[in-house]
This record gives sequence, C-alpha cells and structure tokens, in this order.
Amino acid sequence: MTNKKNVLPYTKVGKKQIKVNMRGKNMNSRRIVISGLGIIAPTGIGKNGFWNGISQGQSFVSTITSFDPSNLSSQIAAEAKAFDPSKYLSLKDVKKVGRANHFAVAGAMEAIADGAFTIKDSELKDIAVIIGTNCGGVSFGEEEMKKFYSAEQKRMSTYTVTGTFSGGITGDVSIALNIKGPSFTVSSGLTSGSDSLILALQMIKSGIIKTAFAGGVEACITPGILTSLCQMGSISTSKNSDPQKASCPFSLNRDGFVLGEGGWIFILEELNHAIERGAHIYAEITGYGINCAPNNKNNRTKEVSDTIKLALKESNLNKEEINYICAHGISTISDDVVETKAIKEVFEEKAYKLPISSIKSMIGYPLGAGGSANVASSILALENDFIPPTINFDIPDPDCDLNYTPNNGIPLKITTVLSLSLGLNSGCSVIILKKYKC
Repeated sequence: MTNKKNVLPYTKVGKKQIKVNMRGKNMNSRRIVISGLGIIAPTGIGKNGFWNGISQGQSFVSTITSFDPSNLSSQIAAEAKAFDPSKYLSLKDVKKVGRANHFAVAGAMEAIADGAFTIKDSELKDIAVIIGTNCGGVSFGEEEMKKFYSAEQKRMSTYTVTGTFSGGITGDVSIALNIKGPSFTVSSGLTSGSDSLILALQMIKSGIIKTAFAGGVEACITPGILTSLCQMGSISTSKNSDPQKASCPFSLNRDGFVLGEGGWIFILEELNHAIERGAHIYAEITGYGINCAPNNKNNRTKEVSDTIKLALKESNLNKEEINYICAHGISTISDDVVETKAIKEVFEEKAYKLPISSIKSMIGYPLGAGGSANVASSILALENDFIPPTINFDIPDPDCDLNYTPNNGIPLKITTVLSLSLGLNSGCSVIILKKYKC
C-alpha cells in the first residue's frame, strides 16, 4: 500500500514544478494585481478620457458614421471615433487586419505606457497574451466579402482568413510586442472579456507565466451584425432621433441595448513581480465566479446569484464587504430584471442600499468586451473613490427597484467592487477587485 504521506503534491507544467493539492488546484497563495491599463473606447484613448466621460455621465452614443445605417431599424451606436490605428501600426499592417486587431495592439501598447512596463528579453516566454472577443475579425471579413460579392474587386485580400479568425487578434499583439509566451483568444460569447482575465489570473497563480496582457476587444459595429441584431429584436430601435437617450438600463422605457466598441487591455502580474519593478498597483483581483447553464435558461436568476456566491467564496469575502457593483446593465428588458433579482437573492436587505451602476448607459454594449470595460471602470472607481452613474434613468421600473446611482455619480470611499458580466441566456462571469493594501 502506498504511503500517502510520501506522495509529493507537485505537478509538472513544462519544465516547472507547481505545488498542487489533491484536486489539482494551486496551493501557492500568489496575489494577482492589475498594474497597467490600456483603453480604446468611445470616450477616447486612455484611462483619463475614459474615466472623465463615465464619471461625468456623458453619453457617447450617436448616429453611426462608419457606414450608412438609414435602411436599418436601429441607426445608432457608440463608436470609438478618436481612434487612429496608424499611430500604433504601420499602414501595411493596418490594411492586413481589421479593427478588433487594431484595438488589441493599441490597447496593449497603451497598457505598457500606462504601467511603465518593460518587456525583458529574459522574460519573453513568461508573458502571455490572452484576449477575449465575441465577434473577432468579423468586421474585416465582412468588408472583404462585400467587395467580392459586389464585384468591386476580382478577389479578396490575401489576409481575409488570417484577418477574420479570432486567433489572429492575440497573434498580432504577440508579434507587435515580440512576446513568446502563451498567446490565445478567448471566445466564450458575451462574457469573453471577463473570462480572459480569469484565465490569465489562473495561469499566473499556477506559475505557468509571470505576467499577462489580458482583456477584451470588440469591433462589432458593422452592417451585418447590426442587421442581425435588429432582426433578433434585442437592440434599441425607438430612439434614433435622440441617440444619447437610447441606452437606459433599469429604466421602464428601455427597449434594448445599443452597440459599442473598443478595447480594454490590462497588465496582470503576481504582486511581488509588480513590487519588484516599482509598478503602480491599481487593484488586486481577489476572486472570481464563472458559470454556464445552457439547459437552465428559465432560471437565469439562480445561475447569476450562484456565480456571485462563487466569487465571494473564492475571495473569502462576505456580502457585507462589497461596496459597489459594476452592473452588466445593458438595457434589455429581461437581463436587467434577472440581474436585479440575482443581486437581491445574494445581498438580501443590503441590496437596496448597495450602490450599483451601468456604464453601458454611456458607452453602449461592446458585446464580448463588455466585461473588461466593467473591470476598467471598477478599477478607476476604486482609484478615485467615486461611483459613476447610470444615466437616462428617467422612469423607474417596478421590477428594477435597487439603487442604480441614477443620472449623477457620487463620491464614496470604496475598497471592494464586484463586476458582473452576463452571457446570452446562460453564461455569467463575476470578478471581484479590491483596493491594494500591503
């Protein structure tokens, strides 16, 4: 009989030995922090423009300018109009791929500048690129197909395949930065942006990598995607003449979400690694919850509340310690109610006092990048001790009766934020962030 005391709890990952318990979980208590933030958004480029826009309650929704939407029932979106990919890529490289890839490379470069991060030759294989997206390079492929089928050109671009498939997004970042560690795209639907951060966190905790560029990008404002969403009936169509009022999460007059776009890329690293290089630490990721129940679509509230509970347990926190919830809040009839009910189920009486807000009311819904946009907002809320508002909250919905920080942000000393991201009918991803303390 084997003496269990002599069985060493180690597993091998490449050439590295990682200490694990009997379930295969990492026993190392590594603390994972966010130390760099790169933002390409409808608000502009960089964290300052992003924070100023959402904290002041500005709407960045307008009539679409990137194509003619006049024949569609929804003609509005929150476009990243200030973005110029040629500031980050050569003109040759700009033409080879689409807007989502541009967002990813630019976001990573902005994160490097923000985090004063140096990519050392000795650590090239210890850095991962893990980015989430729902639509990937569809915008590039859609444009090439349009040219091909309209006979504008006899053939498509040589780069149509590589520019369209989602895996090219992280590949382009790795190439641009000369990073040689793991590089892959997470495309798990509308929670992709959050899921990529969770996966990066797990890989750092396990010791496989030291650092990760992780987050979400989405370039989904295209004729094909918008047409499909109009046919699905999930997007706002009633406020084309007043676009800044169109995204109104939790309000009774909401009629669907508004598309947004952009990239939110973070530098994640183990705490000691960040301290050693003298990094500014924005926040610590204390835990997460991730769930999917495709066969339980009629009880989404329970799935969302269960995921929140998982995140609290993973973080070793009780519900009283959460100061603020950065909501999914996309302005659809069903999701806003599900989210509200789930928060009540978990937080009970505290739910009515807990500040909640949705930045989608200002920047639209960037689909798979929505979770990473929420994390960026949560980090900056912690940094500034300020809750951004849910704007356009004009008519209270009896089924959405919590404190959504209506129309005006509020200063509030906060230490712990819960960020929520919901998928279509089933998935849920929750990340809890805490203000860093030694």
